[in-house]
Amino acid sequence: MTNATFPDLSGENILKYEVTISAINNIQEKNPKILIYPNPSSGEINFIENETIIQIELINSVGQIIENNWQTNNNSLDISHLQAGIYYIRIRTKDAEFTEKIVKM
Repeated sequence: MTNATFPDLSGENILKYEVTISAINNIQEKNPKILIYPNPSSGEINFIENETIIQIELINSVGQIIENNWQTNNNSLDISHLQAGIYYIRIRTKDAEFTEKIVKM
């Protein structure tokens, strides 16, 4: 918190401001152990992983889960049936979970 007092032309202090400064420290880094490509895509999204993928969820722009694959052994996800737009893919592994934005052309 910072307080500042500013004098007017007569030398009297008439203005006082209180300022609160905060920062965002919770920035999610991309998972370097899983690569998603191509992005954007019109057909399949592929995965290259160093960890076993346990679950893949495909989420639309309003937060609805539109596809949910548990215990997947496949390294791709077919999105050709979807309308063009922005989607989110949530991937869970044994030790981590992350979400990546994908674009369907």
